[in-house]
Amino acid sequence: MIYSLSNHLYHIQVSTLGAELLSLEKEGVNYLWTKSPPFWQRHAPVLFPIVGKLKGNSYQYHGKEYTLPQHGFARDSKFECVEEKDDTLLFRLVETREINFPFQYDFYIRYSLSGNGVKTTYTVENKGVEALPFSIGAHPGFLCPFFDEEKLEDYYFEFEADLTLNRTLLTDGLLTLENQSILLENKRLYLSELLFEDDALVISNFKSKSVALKSDRFSLKVTWDNCTFLGLWKQRQAPFVCIEPWWGVADSINHNQDILIKRGINLLAPEEKKDFWFEIAIG
Repeated sequence: MIYSLSNHLYHIQVSTLGAELLSLEKEGVNYLWTKSPPFWQRHAPVLFPIVGKLKGNSYQYHGKEYTLPQHGFARDSKFECVEEKDDTLLFRLVETREINFPFQYDFYIRYSLSGNGVKTTYTVENKGVEALPFSIGAHPGFLCPFFDEEKLEDYYFEFEADLTLNRTLLTDGLLTLENQSILLENKRLYLSELLFEDDALVISNFKSKSVALKSDRFSLKVTWDNCTFLGLWKQRQAPFVCIEPWWGVADSINHNQDILIKRGINLLAPEEKKDFWFEIAIG
């Protein structure tokens, strides 16, 4: 089922499958990736209860092994809309096909509209009696280049507060032990196919609370709530880019697979609840 939400500037559509944002319009113009073949067949999935890939697609918890697919299962799971207001849609995860995440929890995704943009809030609540380990992240794709007469090289990411970026390289979806320092040009990282040749840019230890996607004619900003990692990705030759605030990250190649000591893992105490949010603003 598809739900819609509108105000005087923005209009969004959200599916109950994965509670995924399907479109993001400002003044009647859509800015979200359209899932056009033969490229990436998602729009803006949620990454939960892991971000990225596990070593061997598995993890250990109290000596027992469990398997999870890359980015977890929430993006392919059923949600229900439990609240519908003039400026808000609230979805709750109600059904998964996974038996490999042996924890009790509630997971909500809230979409809110304002004059500033579209805000997405993830809420995780531990309903069990032991600490809940999880990672969570966003994966929205934006049309880029946006105008027919533009090319990818006309665009850049503009960081709010960073002069250099710390990138950890990936191999087969896992973090390596190799870091790369990227020097920005006046806080700008210019786009090219070569930039993404070695998979996504996994950025850590940054100061910025936002990053903008810009050209001379285009501007879009993603602002976040203290995310610990940032993913920047595009599929080869595809006309979109992804800006991904993450509270968690893929396994390292040398990780022992114990989820309780996984890099970037969140540990939520019994009965504890925590929100994670990011906001998209156009122009």
